[in-house]
Amino acid sequence: MPPRRGSRKSNASGANDTSASSSQEILPHDVGTQISDALASWTSGGEDTVKQLIDDQLQRASSSSTTLDSIPLSNTFVGLFSSELEPGVLADFITKVIEELDENQVEVLGEALMDVVEMLEQEREDREEEKKPNEDTEMAEAEEKPKISSGLPVVKLLLENNKLPTHIANLLLNPDRLVDLGLHPFPRQPRALQSALVKKNTTLFFKQRKYNLMRECSEGFSGLIVLLTGPDALPYSVEETLAESEVDRKARAKRVWSKIMGLIGYFNLSPPRVLDIILEIASCHVAVHWRFFLDLLKRSPWGNAAIGVDAKGKGKAVASWPENELESIGDALNAGGDRVLAQVLGFKFGFYKKPEGGDTPMGLTYMAALLIKHGFVSLADLLPFLSPDDTQMEEIRKKWHSSVSSRSGPSNALSNSVLLDDDAPAASTSKEAESGGLPPKPPPEQRIHLAQALLAIGDLPSALYFLARFPWIAQSHTAIADLILRTVSYALKDLYRSYTSPTVDNEGEDLDMTANAPNAPPNTKELIPTLHSPPPPETSLKRFEFFYHDWREQMEVWTTIDDIHSKGLRWLSLIRGLGGRDASIMVKICRIGVAYFAELKKEKEASLDLGDLMDRSVAVEEMNPWLDIIRISLLPSLSCSDATAAFDIELWSLLSFFPYTVRYNLYGEWRDSTCSFKGRSPCLVAAHAAGECTKEVQKALRRVTSSSTSGSASAATQAERHSARSLAKLSHGNPLFLWTTAVTQVKAYPNIGQAIVDAGRYMTQLSFDVATFVMLDTLSDDRAQRLNETGTGVALWLERLSKFVGDFNRRYTNMDLGPVLQYIINRLMRGQSGDLIILEKLMSTMSGIEPVPNDGVSDTQLQAYGGGKEMVREAFNATRIQIAPPPEPGTDKPKEAPVDKLKNIKKSLPRLVNALRDTRLAIPIWIALAQTRQAVVDKLANTPIKAMNLVQDTCHTTFMQFGDFLVEQLSSEEQLSGTPNLQELVNDFGLESGIAFQILRPRLNAELERAKAERDADVKKRLEAERRLELR
Repeated sequence: MPPRRGSRKSNASGANDTSASSSQEILPHDVGTQISDALASWTSGGEDTVKQLIDDQLQRASSSSTTLDSIPLSNTFVGLFSSELEPGVLADFITKVIEELDENQVEVLGEALMDVVEMLEQEREDREEEKKPNEDTEMAEAEEKPKISSGLPVVKLLLENNKLPTHIANLLLNPDRLVDLGLHPFPRQPRALQSALVKKNTTLFFKQRKYNLMRECSEGFSGLIVLLTGPDALPYSVEETLAESEVDRKARAKRVWSKIMGLIGYFNLSPPRVLDIILEIASCHVAVHWRFFLDLLKRSPWGNAAIGVDAKGKGKAVASWPENELESIGDALNAGGDRVLAQVLGFKFGFYKKPEGGDTPMGLTYMAALLIKHGFVSLADLLPFLSPDDTQMEEIRKKWHSSVSSRSGPSNALSNSVLLDDDAPAASTSKEAESGGLPPKPPPEQRIHLAQALLAIGDLPSALYFLARFPWIAQSHTAIADLILRTVSYALKDLYRSYTSPTVDNEGEDLDMTANAPNAPPNTKELIPTLHSPPPPETSLKRFEFFYHDWREQMEVWTTIDDIHSKGLRWLSLIRGLGGRDASIMVKICRIGVAYFAELKKEKEASLDLGDLMDRSVAVEEMNPWLDIIRISLLPSLSCSDATAAFDIELWSLLSFFPYTVRYNLYGEWRDSTCSFKGRSPCLVAAHAAGECTKEVQKALRRVTSSSTSGSASAATQAERHSARSLAKLSHGNPLFLWTTAVTQVKAYPNIGQAIVDAGRYMTQLSFDVATFVMLDTLSDDRAQRLNETGTGVALWLERLSKFVGDFNRRYTNMDLGPVLQYIINRLMRGQSGDLIILEKLMSTMSGIEPVPNDGVSDTQLQAYGGGKEMVREAFNATRIQIAPPPEPGTDKPKEAPVDKLKNIKKSLPRLVNALRDTRLAIPIWIALAQTRQAVVDKLANTPIKAMNLVQDTCHTTFMQFGDFLVEQLSSEEQLSGTPNLQELVNDFGLESGIAFQILRPRLNAELERAKAERDADVKKRLEAERRLELR
């Protein structure tokens, strides 16, 4: 039977060659003119002209690969049927044309003829309908049918003479036309025929074929399973599979697919069911045989759109990410794929949504990820079948947020147990027991697991679609965070090596380059491909390895610092605090930053010829790109890290390049925003870790008692050291929250400060810097009451905390006194006289100069002022010696008698003096103290007289104490260069003459000493000159 209308194929080349110009050649402008002239002279040569024209057009249409070339032939028939020629004449003319044609050309001519007849008849009926728009339907049907046009009689004559095949008319003409032609079967009911035709087409094209799966097909499916799991498809040895070449694997896939086709044909198996079994077996063996199953599917009709298995997925290795990430994600969604394969795969995922379905197998998820990456399936086609949907994803996010926010301590049996209720649980349990039904199953997290699988195999564009829509899954699921860290580690590898690898200079070194490398013992462990990434640790007999070795092909590779700021921050902002799960990556980022700033500092020093005298702080425009990385990733990762002091030491190496104002801003955001559930931009995992740290600190501080903080060597020393080590260990990951809790405890309990001071011996520099921030932040809280209830003294919390600040700064040389001194002068400039106790305690503990009470000076101490500085010091603060008791018989010799540590200022005093010199705040603080002393009476005008006197005495005592300290410690040159003159003190600073002279007196003494020294030098010089003259 000849092919039906439209069955001729049109290839791509033919379609592409058809353009606007070629369409004009198909139907030239003079065709209508030729037909009109030929019809006018039909008997005098016109018939031959039309016949030659039809032969040329028919020859072109039958040999062409596109249906456009049949348009001129149809146009010729329109002209013939629209002419005044009789149907018999036209029928004889067409009969002559047909007799000279072959079978294929007759088919082409018949199709064009039927198309023209149908078109002309449809136009005639439309015109008739337009003429009678207002008549009823029944009247129209009762009337005589319109006259048949010349086209139908011509066709009827051709069919009666058997010049045209009847099947062409039956296929192309309307059933109403078939009645007029006598071709309609009996009974002649066109509507019934049209209804039957619709039913047949529905049955043919839309109804699924039923397969008998319980009888003869069961043997076929059994054979299919045996084939796919037998040695023909799956070799027994893993080593044999891994060592197989690509050519052998593809030949094996081709051989197995041929057998599958034989089973389908012999047992009449359902192709979708065959595909379902292939996917099921492939998901069970994806770790070892994934390449074979992809080759097998590539041989099938469902793999026509796929990419080669060895083409590394959708792309090749990239050195950098595409500029338009949205475009790459869109390409991943719109990638071509087989929809039948996607539907069967989605049906398999849908089974596990049922309560009896169980958990979704990991192998099925990874198989779906491989099919997506290699182009077998489009991600957009598979997404509608996956659970959970968008609404359920939001419910999962809220549940995770609530779960993390509600947990405030380490996991234990009590916290993990279900809360008991008197009503609801008991009622629901009884209902479930009565009904016997299964509890509702939560929606399986198939989308999240697919995103994890896509990340694991390196399909970044498809994985970024999920991470862009649901960025919280990177923190709620640690497996995804681990894969992102793997991505960052791979991208960072070359950049880290370029910044940290030392350059070896072989000059002057005797290096033995001919030494034999040690021979490593052969690895005899069994290699096990696994779906887990990172793979499990090795055992004594097995070594695990991630099954997909090509995951690196599409990974990013960072080559500059800007790549970390742009591309790296994109990944790190997804996981935030979970970066602490791999502290080595965070350490690498810190080291790159340190090397970058060190190199930048060296370049600036060389350009300015400053040597090592330049400040270590960097410019704002140079440090701003790193602030986001520190704020978003490094600090939250430190809170969530389980590493020892290595991470915070490296982090401090980076933070030390920033001024303390910038560091304190970072610490404040770390505490109030990042690690706070109610913060502006909270990191839930970091906030949870901070809450756990707070609980642990409180638990450790509960063990501290007054007996363990007395300072005496006793049996409690070991317990005290254990508590100190516990606090120091917590400070490595969460120093901010350790110190926040510790300072709060110091404010409330007077016996706990010394224990925290002792814990500082095990802490790092970052912890010391955070301690200074927390102390100053607590001291600057204006909401706290700074005076006691009677208003005659400072509050107890302020006194305790001030003593703690002094003790801690005296004990440890790593503490930075610059921020403390700046805080003191800022408070004094605001007229806050209550904060004078901070300066008083700081000087008392670090310099040993205690404030002298007005009525507390004895005669002996008064006489000591006639001696030197040491005499005055010993008169007021005598050095106490602790003498150890004699040893018991049979014990070791006694220990040496130590000097009382509370009065040991040998190291703390120079540190305080150097801090005042470096910050240049010595004289400004003294002037601020004078201004506070002078204005305190006016500010306390409404307070009781006793309170006013006490505050004024405190201001005067501190002013004198600090002045004595400066007079004793500052040199004459520093007094001359730093102290303003009398006019500036009185006019510019507004001091009274008496207070101004008190500040000016050391400068005047220095000037007298300088004048005396100059006079003595002149006298000495003159005497030396006179002696030389006498010797001559």
